[in-house]
Amino acid sequence: MGLSFSGIVLIIVLAITGGAIAFIGDRLGLKVGKRRLSLFGLRPRYTSMLIAVITGMIITVTTIGLLSAISVEVRTALFGLEELKTTLANQKSELEIKENDLLKLSELINQTTAELEHIDEQRLSALNELNETDSKLKKVNQDYEQVNQQLIEKEELLEQKTGELQQAEARVDVLKEVEQRLTATIEETTKAKEYTEESLGRLYGGYILFQADETIYNTVVYGDAESIEKQFYEAIQIADALAFQRGARSDQRAFKALSIIGDDLNSIKDLARVASQSINGVFRIVAWGNTVLGDPLACYFEYRPRQMIYTQGEVLAETVLEANANPQSIFEEIATMLTDLGIEARTKGMLVGENGKVVDVPIRSLQAAINEASDQNGPVKIKALAAQDIITTEYPIYCELEVVVLPENT
Repeated sequence: MGLSFSGIVLIIVLAITGGAIAFIGDRLGLKVGKRRLSLFGLRPRYTSMLIAVITGMIITVTTIGLLSAISVEVRTALFGLEELKTTLANQKSELEIKENDLLKLSELINQTTAELEHIDEQRLSALNELNETDSKLKKVNQDYEQVNQQLIEKEELLEQKTGELQQAEARVDVLKEVEQRLTATIEETTKAKEYTEESLGRLYGGYILFQADETIYNTVVYGDAESIEKQFYEAIQIADALAFQRGARSDQRAFKALSIIGDDLNSIKDLARVASQSINGVFRIVAWGNTVLGDPLACYFEYRPRQMIYTQGEVLAETVLEANANPQSIFEEIATMLTDLGIEARTKGMLVGENGKVVDVPIRSLQAAINEASDQNGPVKIKALAAQDIITTEYPIYCELEVVVLPENT
């Protein structure tokens, strides 16, 4: 450790002072010794020793006084040591308290740091949740816009359908008129049929119940040969009951109204075995000839395997109308066209409904075709198009009508 400037000065002063006092004491002791002075009645030798002691004391006191005058540290060491110890003890105690406080503060800092880290983790988690929520909100907004757009489209479609409904309501009167004319036509046709049956009845001695090649009953059969054979007999029994209700009476013990032609009844097993080789098919019981009231219904069996006879969009039938045709004539022409289509479909093995119906045209398509054709000033062609693939075992034939305007010279 290096000496400070004040320390160096102190040493120099102490050396000079100590030397001066020693010199003075020596000279004083020497004079006292030479003169053989006596103080307090003491011998000169003791007097010299007393002076030496006093001189040493003076040197010590002087040195201490001088050091105390010059140095604060000396004064503190001589007169404030206990106070310094007390101060140091207090400061040490305060230091320990400060150290404990510092330790607690350090622990608090560590705890606060951990809490801050936890809070930071929570902040990151909250931020992630906020991002996810924002993404979900964006998706909800997109879905809302999409639903809103669909709602707008639905409203536009509703307006369009409302307009179409109003147009359809405006055409109801026309359709009612067509219906009235159709009813009148049906009544005329019924009267004509009754007249024809009456004429034939007079000719054959009774009323005609079934006409030749008329389908008495038909059904779709499927399964193995044994199951199909059972279905055949069930169909025959149903046909026998229907013919009996109409007024036919059989001359065979096995039936109430039917008269099976030839060996058809014996060929049921063979026919069932052939039918079992297909997925399904149409089994028919067909009138052999005209049958009058009270006579047996002569009939034969017919089986047609499942097949597609028309494809979707195919033209099934068509007819050409002259210019300025009225709705009634247009309807009659369409009815004739569809009747011929039904006859053609039956010859191809198509399943027939209970009322003999084969073809089904939606009323909206029929009305639209009549209206469009009647609005034209020139000739038109009306086509019946297959609305879907036509399978013989799937009744009925669904078709749509299409009106094509023809050139004037056609």
